[in-house]
Amino acid sequence: MTKKRERTIELMKNAQEEFASEYELIIVPEIMSKKVVAYGAMRYDLELILQYLELLKQKNDDIYASALTYSIIALYGKCFTDATEGKYPKLEPNSIFEDRPDLRKQHDYFMDLRHKFIAHRGKTDDEIGISYIAVSKNEPNKAKLKYRQLKLSGFAKDKLEKFEELFTFVFETLNKKFAKAGNKVYDGMLNTFSKEDLNNFTFTNLKK
Repeated sequence: MTKKRERTIELMKNAQEEFASEYELIIVPEIMSKKVVAYGAMRYDLELILQYLELLKQKNDDIYASALTYSIIALYGKCFTDATEGKYPKLEPNSIFEDRPDLRKQHDYFMDLRHKFIAHRGKTDDEIGISYIAVSKNEPNKAKLKYRQLKLSGFAKDKLEKFEELFTFVFETLNKKFAKAGNKVYDGMLNTFSKEDLNNFTFTNLKK
């Protein structure tokens, strides 16, 4: 059994434990569920981001704060970048922030961090390093090559509320997209398959 299949069955079992006593559960074919799965995953990531942001508001040491900060940047950027395979949808900033240019500036800042600071090593003010040669004053022929850097490890407290507004706005946008995609999937399943066909997609039949 492949890892994907194994984890899919685990998800199905979890869903059964929660809902099977009151509902008949029918799996949606992957080809019809891409948008729902993609928007659901993004929405989950935004929920995590908002939780991480709450933790950042507390007093943290540099290591803990940097871990939360880098996770926020990576997860946020993931929502707006192309999938490596499968043609899953991504969020388009031009449409999402069309009426919110103030939030677009915050968005662009995070995407710049994602591209130049997290995903790739690029030129950014948030990670600056210098190399220098330290020559001994007592032994001029003795020298060492040194390196120092300043690296973003957290956000200023006064910026956290602005970021929270951005993440909340994107989360609410995802909720709308998820609901719209869900309605299309529901209608598509009913219009494409008969009652007998849908019975073949029940969790019970799939596990046999």
